[in-house]
Amino acid sequence: MAEDFYELLDAIRLRPGLYVSPKSVTALYNFIGGYLTASGHEIGHSTQPPYREFNNWVAMKLGLYESTSGWRNMLLKDENADEEKAFDRFFVLFDEFEQRQAKVLLWVKLPLPTTPKVWRIQIDGERRTEIQPPSLVQIIKYTDDKGAFTRYVDEVNEIIEEDYAADLDTAFFRTESLVKKDEWQQ
Repeated sequence: MAEDFYELLDAIRLRPGLYVSPKSVTALYNFIGGYLTASGHEIGHSTQPPYREFNNWVAMKLGLYESTSGWRNMLLKDENADEEKAFDRFFVLFDEFEQRQAKVLLWVKLPLPTTPKVWRIQIDGERRTEIQPPSLVQIIKYTDDKGAFTRYVDEVNEIIEEDYAADLDTAFFRTESLVKKDEWQQ
């Protein structure tokens, strides 16, 4: 089902009335949320590019500092609460998102002597899991604006996560627990 997710979005773009009514970004957002929940798959991890990164893409394209409000709210704000314009803008940005090409600016292979043994701690109820650092950290760009992304890659070269930063200084700040500024390679 995950392989068909982007095809489904293309079908919605072509004939929105068959899937969402009215033609609005809120109806689209709710449809996608329901589809992702009902599919039982981690579509955000299995699509290319990973759908879970779309929030960050929208924030970068709209020149926002962060993506925590979600793509729906960001688009509505940018389109002055016009649901139909925000719906159309979703597909413009989604097309760009699908076609994006990463340019690696800086990278570092881990572990380094300064790398901590634990990257993150995940707490699920009473269970505490220590997550090891990634094998590779990259700072990448998709466009010529000042925004950048930090990409964390595991030992089998799978992307664990990609974080948006409004600029390089923010990317350096967010990664300083893993990588000191002078450890980055070009």
